Amino acid sequence: MRRIMIILLIAIIAFTAMGCTAILEVERVTERPHVREPVGRPPDEQIEVSNFEELKEAITELVEAHELVGRLISFAYEYEELQEELDRAIHEILTYHPIGVYAVSEITAHATKIVAFFEINIAIEYIRTRQQMDSIVNVSTMPALREQLLGVMSEYQYEAVFRTNLQITVDQIFGEIIDIYYQNPSSFFWNPIIAVEMFPETGEDRIFSISFDFGRSPGLLISLVQGLQSQIQSTIEEAAHGETDAEIMLSLVRHLVSVVNFNENVARTVAAHGMQNHAGTAFGALVNNDAIGEGFAMAFKALSDELGLESRVILGTLDGRYHAWNIVRIDGNYYHIDVSMGYIEGIENIFLKTDIQMRNLGYDWDFISTPRAQGVLTYEYVVGPEEYDYPEEYDDIEDANNGPAVRPPQPGVGREPDPAAPDPGQGAYNGATEPELPDEPYYEIDEPDYPEDPDDDQPDETQDPDDSEISEEDEQSEE
Repeated sequence: MRRIMIILLIAIIAFTAMGCTAILEVERVTERPHVREPVGRPPDEQIEVSNFEELKEAITELVEAHELVGRLISFAYEYEELQEELDRAIHEILTYHPIGVYAVSEITAHATKIVAFFEINIAIEYIRTRQQMDSIVNVSTMPALREQLLGVMSEYQYEAVFRTNLQITVDQIFGEIIDIYYQNPSSFFWNPIIAVEMFPETGEDRIFSISFDFGRSPGLLISLVQGLQSQIQSTIEEAAHGETDAEIMLSLVRHLVSVVNFNENVARTVAAHGMQNHAGTAFGALVNNDAIGEGFAMAFKALSDELGLESRVILGTLDGRYHAWNIVRIDGNYYHIDVSMGYIEGIENIFLKTDIQMRNLGYDWDFISTPRAQGVLTYEYVVGPEEYDYPEEYDDIEDANNGPAVRPPQPGVGREPDPAAPDPGQGAYNGATEPELPDEPYYEIDEPDYPEDPDDDQPDETQDPDDSEISEEDEQSEE
């Protein structure tokens, strides 16, 4: 029995030894979750923040770089304070920062305690692409803004985004775009429809997003404008004649009146200035030979600009209806010219008119932003006595001294512009102060005060100067 026990023990020991050897020979893989060991020193690539301003600036830099995620660290906060300031920084970026308001839909932040510091993980969602954000143009002056707008509009781009600290409003942006259009009639086919958004709505630093709808593809519009510019050159070669600015302007008016048709049907439907209709453009007048008042005015300015003559388009009303015409500068003085009404009423009735004359004819416009037109040149002066057909009533008019008939000024006769006279123009046209409007009634023309006949004050030759006047009562008493 004892022997049997010994044999069994030896067998067990041998089996056990063989099993251990087999186990050691089998390849084994052990998996367990990785537990990050807290350390007291963060990785070098992380950004450290120690106060609210640094925290806000770090998140802003991530936004401006269009980063989707970011990681910050801080040794200076307690958890509750850190989370509160994270929420505050995110709120200010999304509410007041131009890039945040314009480009970001959501920012989330989570802080984790790592022994001696906090690790802050940032996640950002955008509503604008990186390309859209990279296309933002920074402008700091009004001339720079106008230059950028002119470039965008001339290339018929659909959108322009500007970041600026200029304190301007959406209405002022609209005004600048409208002014650019009317100052450059040879650069545009017609007026764009625009929409302007501002991000944020208040503050010193803002982004303006401007959308343009030109109604045609950019390629087609550029081609049409090239055709317009070619027609401008041809018209100048054919129509521009004269030695003085006034004579050249008169030749342009005569040409437009002779070749362009006034479209009364379109004129009746005009609901506002700048309508997208060929008849309201320089292209319509010069290429299609069909225009309303605005088209005539734009064509006249386009031709004047090409010749270096000073002209601008005036937007106003005539007898209560929307209308446009030109104001020009000749020898330092300003005058009104309405080419379209020259077509209807005759050039002599609407060429080189003053403010007073225009108001008496039923015109109305913005005086504050328009130079005062009060020059002395007239249509009669420019064409001269040989060409001007004086009305018959001039033959019967005599002045108070029974002198020769009164006629309008003629070349070399009467009042002529004084080259040394100060420039009367005021307002936005030349950057001077706003004009002082005259007292009411402003637009009534008084009859001239003719000098009294000096003979009326002389005593009767038959009366003795020493004799005093004798009343009827005295005469009766003497009798």
